[in-house]
Amino acid sequence: MPDLFDQLAASDVPPAPPQLERKVHQQLNRALLAQHLWDFALGAMPWLFAQVLPAMLAVISVTLFGRYPKRPGGNEP
Repeated sequence: MPDLFDQLAASDVPPAPPQLERKVHQQLNRALLAQHLWDFALGAMPWLFAQVLPAMLAVISVTLFGRYPKRPGGNEP
């Protein structure tokens, strides 16, 4: 009995219609854009806020009180 892969390799496959390819690309692009925006909103933005927030709070603290905030566990003179 011939192997299934050999049968598939020997069979001719007609080319896809151009409209189908365009529709697939449009749907894929929409899905990829939605995924990238989702990852950016739920992955990159919270990480960015977690990194920037302490620095921004330190700037506000220095502006309002004229001294740097104390570090937890740090030895300040």
